Amino acid sequence: MKAGMSWGWLKLLQLRDIVRPFFWTKIGNGMNTSVWYDSWCSQSPLIRYLTPRDITREGFSIHSCVADLVVNNAWIWPQAGLLKAPELGIIQVPCLEESRPDLPVWRASNAYGA
Repeated sequence: MKAGMSWGWLKLLQLRDIVRPFFWTKIGNGMNTSVWYDSWCSQSPLIRYLTPRDITREGFSIHSCVADLVVNNAWIWPQAGLLKAPELGIIQVPCLEESRPDLPVWRASNAYGA
């Protein structure tokens, strides 16, 4: 057993990969949701389509939140990213609401959306 970790906690950690697909984020203001790593749309996580090198080469950060890539209610996807991953072009732009925080939600495995 790892030092300082209870048996119960270690068992919960073993379930991470099983439950991860059920954790989604409902976009509010887009400030607390990783555009690349979190599940918030049917194509997520978007890091499956682009490498960290692709992202930084286009002047974006691997730490970008959804709100960082929405300007004037439109995506500002990296141009090379759209060429490499046309899937990005079909993602609906979320309606960001400044006063509403992003919310973690539990989704059934067959549910999609933002």
